[in-house]
Amino acid sequence: MLLAKVENACALANDISAMTQPNATVYAYKDALTYASYLIQWRILVLPYKVTRVRHFQITWCSVWCRVIQPRCRSQFSSFYCSALQQHGLKPHRLCSRFLKQPRMFHWLAKPNFVWFWTHLLDSKITAISTSSCTNVGQCLTVLAPSNTAWNLRAATLSWAALSLEQKQKIIYGMYLESPKSGSIPTKLSTQNWQTAGEALPLIDVGFGKGALYNEIVGARYAFSFTGTPSAYFINDAKVTKADVDATNGMVQIMDKVVNYPYESMDFFQYLSQAQDMTKTLALWNKSRTTGTPLYTQLTNQVYMGQSLYATYFVISDSVWNQFPVKTYQDLLNNETLLISVLANQYAPNQYFYPRWLTDSSGRAINFYVGFPPNPLPVNINVQTLTPGKMALSTDGSSITITLGNTYATTVGDAVALRKAVVIPISAPLGYLSETTQDALSRLSPTFLRVCTIDTACNAILQSTTEKTIFAPVDWTAFNTLSAANQSKYLTLMILPERILRSQMTTEKYVTVGSVADAIRFRTRNGVLYVEGRMAGNGYVPVAFAERESSGSDGVVYLTTGVPGLPTQTVRNFLGADTNCRNYINTGILDNQAKGGPYTFFAVNNAGIDAMRADTEVGAKIYDNMNRRIYVLRRTIFPMALLLNELSATLMYDVATANNAFTLEYDRFVIQVEGGVNVATVNSTLKISMADGGYQCTDGWVYFTNRVFYVTDDLTRSLCTMPACT
Repeated sequence: MLLAKVENACALANDISAMTQPNATVYAYKDALTYASYLIQWRILVLPYKVTRVRHFQITWCSVWCRVIQPRCRSQFSSFYCSALQQHGLKPHRLCSRFLKQPRMFHWLAKPNFVWFWTHLLDSKITAISTSSCTNVGQCLTVLAPSNTAWNLRAATLSWAALSLEQKQKIIYGMYLESPKSGSIPTKLSTQNWQTAGEALPLIDVGFGKGALYNEIVGARYAFSFTGTPSAYFINDAKVTKADVDATNGMVQIMDKVVNYPYESMDFFQYLSQAQDMTKTLALWNKSRTTGTPLYTQLTNQVYMGQSLYATYFVISDSVWNQFPVKTYQDLLNNETLLISVLANQYAPNQYFYPRWLTDSSGRAINFYVGFPPNPLPVNINVQTLTPGKMALSTDGSSITITLGNTYATTVGDAVALRKAVVIPISAPLGYLSETTQDALSRLSPTFLRVCTIDTACNAILQSTTEKTIFAPVDWTAFNTLSAANQSKYLTLMILPERILRSQMTTEKYVTVGSVADAIRFRTRNGVLYVEGRMAGNGYVPVAFAERESSGSDGVVYLTTGVPGLPTQTVRNFLGADTNCRNYINTGILDNQAKGGPYTFFAVNNAGIDAMRADTEVGAKIYDNMNRRIYVLRRTIFPMALLLNELSATLMYDVATANNAFTLEYDRFVIQVEGGVNVATVNSTLKISMADGGYQCTDGWVYFTNRVFYVTDDLTRSLCTMPACT
């Protein structure tokens, strides 16, 4: 009788669950558990099952508990079921224990980190997880489960509540992969075998394997792997953040993105035709279709001789085209030969890649090929007839840079997955040098054009056909205060006789100007890329890049926030803009070093100050004593300009500290050359490098260090040993 009540209560709970009434479901399962607790008293659940009915109940109950009650009553199930056993000094039956020890997929998906995906999965009424089985002739699933963060990022555009049940199921099914079978036995799909277990693709390998295809209910899913260090695994543009969560009835891959693509049923031309911000790019491809050459129509339709074509397309939105001169776009429409050559640079045949594969690692790159092959079928494509390009993370990590010959662009927004194609919006057409640097300057910085034209040396480079790089300031205020002679000097740092693309702006890149071999360098601080310039006998002054730039036929123009090498900030303002020096400023050292100067500061980063305060034996005691704290910090402040690159590596230097007037304190500098720049070892303890310093401000100079130099004697030493000091 009680056994029947338990089974009826479970059936009722299942019916309520099917009506998506979670609260009512919980109470229904409570009823089932209440009746079960009576059965526990009779030890039915813990006795070896002897009859078919009890055996059937045993399996049913454990299945209900493991598959349904746990995800529905996450925090409650232990108090309902386990406490009932404990009240009678009993343990779960061995069959239930087996269910508990070998988790099924829902055990993982019902965890708090994936609750949003799990909740929406239940709402879709899909039961495939429950029926998934990796045994003989079973259907073994791999679930591409997005984390809560990933789901919430996509939730706003999904409008889940407004979707029909069919639409909800389509989204959820898009995150299921069915494992291939070896005969009748399914193969569990792990990241280690998913490129070989799926249907092989005939793609050109751009550095992430050729990929594998999984044709699912909602469309194709493509698996790619980067096997370098660190390894990385992707389904389309979604990255696996926790790989191969094994379960008895399948595999779970934790993803950083919802695997859902609203345009995956469209080909390239269909997508362009409906995209509201692609009318100009559509017009260009339409123009190619009317040239009388069938190939271009076939490439946009992605079908050649009855066979589907894979491709990645670079596209330029109307808003980006509108930033260029009208002539730039009109020349393409009016010149068929030019049009075809430029469009060929935007087409990567038989390749499939996403910029997102690069966003979290500077060690990965995509090496692609563009061009219009005479025969675009995979077996007939010869990469030697195509133009190689490269996609990589920018040096400051802020964007993805695409380089093709002497041209480059950055990605603009997310890539779009289509049917056997990827569309990547970019900031400029690849391989199209539509204007000279003078044309670009007249559009972006007429002030630089005017100033450079009247300066003999600057104008000579500007008018020449040599490749050039120009850093044109947005703010000319400080420059305008200079004499004509000094303006000419700073112009030499603003126009360089070589083309420097963003991808070349690394910490190893130095440019010689006049007699200064390291006059220009590039550094990234706080996630911002700077060009840093210095004159002979002066320190570096960094300026950031503004948003707009132009790669022209004879060079490249960058807008910058100021003039490289021309100081405009105080030491306080310079350090205050660097979040990694916040603790140093909070020591009060700048307030106590306001008189005299100018000074050279060895500014300690946050980690260095934290380490001092964590040293309870010495460092913390010095830090807590204001006078002693300032004293040890003044030990690495010097009342003079210190330019390490202009010191000799064959000599040792005794340099007076800011404490010298009170204690005759000196620091011993030993200079060495490391990586082409001078490095000072101070008092055999601190290492200070020109590579990470030598900055000049209006009232001093700055280097960076990662520790405070103090010793035990600083706890007791006299801070004033000279007769004249008080």
